Amino acid sequence: LQGLVAALQARHGDAPAPGPSPVAPSALTEAREVWAQVRTDSQLRASLHDVPADAGPLNSGMLVHRALHLMRAASPGYLQHFIAYADTLSSLEQLQQAVAPLITATDTPRPARRAPRKRKPAAT
Repeated sequence: LQGLVAALQARHGDAPAPGPSPVAPSALTEAREVWAQVRTDSQLRASLHDVPADAGPLNSGMLVHRALHLMRAASPGYLQHFIAYADTLSSLEQLQQAVAPLITATDTPRPARRAPRKRKPAAT
């Protein structure tokens, strides 16, 4: 990215702006992994927060929480992908709910009006 910026600045004759030294790709990878782990832990805590204290074994919140913990034990990588997928679906749902009020009845097409019928003259 920095090379592209330098090339664009050279094309326009601008001097490259002094900036921070480039971050090593390994540091970015490590930061992404740490963030993914923090996000996963946060989601697991949130799933436990929604479960009532006296939840039975078939309580849906408890079942989801248990499934997430089992998934974490069996395949932490898959759990991270699963949570990212669920976050995406949640974001799309929130976006749909935010846009829904903007779509009003006036935006929907109305059926065509029928032409008025001709009246027969009254018999006298």
